[in-house]
Amino acid sequence: MCESCVFVAGGNQIVKEDLESEVAISRSISGRHEGGIGRMSLRREFETLLDSGPLEEELHQFIAAHPHILTRCVGRFGCSDLKSKVGIHKYEMDFALCQYWDSADRYEYTIVEIERSTHRLFTAKGDPSAALTHALRQVVDWRGWIEDNLAYARKILPHIEPTPAALVIIGRRASLTSYDQRRLGVLTAGLYRTRIHTFDRLLDNCVADA
Repeated sequence: MCESCVFVAGGNQIVKEDLESEVAISRSISGRHEGGIGRMSLRREFETLLDSGPLEEELHQFIAAHPHILTRCVGRFGCSDLKSKVGIHKYEMDFALCQYWDSADRYEYTIVEIERSTHRLFTAKGDPSAALTHALRQVVDWRGWIEDNLAYARKILPHIEPTPAALVIIGRRASLTSYDQRRLGVLTAGLYRTRIHTFDRLLDNCVADA
């Protein structure tokens, strides 16, 4: 199976890996100062942006300018295309990531919804926040429209399957309590081919551009 598409398998192993990656804070990103004297590293640039309480559009523009920080959330290999602000009917996807499996000769899509990095994932009572609930509803709406209009959807996103994988990016890792981490694992386990990451996962992917 293609390494980049291991998420297709689903199940507890994937949930466990995602949760461990979200909890473990990586500080060993190489090449932080390889851009020359005085040049801010990509990681530090993104960290500064996140700490400023940015608007969603600012986050979107940064990711679009450095797509590898997003594509590495689903694997380093086989990414053939990343589309930004994909309009389908009355909806707009933040991103649609397409991967191709050479061995299976087929395509896999991941549809991506981003929310603000300042949003919390859970309320004080432990319920999914309004922002997280909205993001997950967006995924449901997108999938429903794609499934009902598959032929037309494939004119916009060639080869897309009726129920593509999904990725939600929201909030910061530091906002998650130990109880929130457990809730996130349980919530993700009950979702169909849907991952939820904080922006710190993207921050961990901020290595120097090739």
